[in-house]
Amino acid sequence: MARQQGISEATIAMAFANICFVQRIVAADRRQPEKRANVNLENYLQKVLPSSSISIAIQQYYNNKHQLDITSKRFGIPVQYIVALWGLESKFG
Repeated sequence: MARQQGISEATIAMAFANICFVQRIVAADRRQPEKRANVNLENYLQKVLPSSSISIAIQQYYNNKHQLDITSKRFGIPVQYIVALWGLESKFG
């Protein structure tokens, strides 16, 4: 895709110069719940998004609305996406 967009070979080579395969990371990625067999959206959401998490997300949204609005405008990411990722990835840590 980079080549198709006119990115030079030198730039591509520099960008990927320190990229290496890390088996531990690949193995961890393959163990993520959404990649396991027999997991549908309903089961996944029940497991990772209980109603208590939704309540905490709403509270965190209101407690941090000013900063979330600033961040959303700065990076062009909707506030609800920021809150969702913040909660899923760190439990609002």
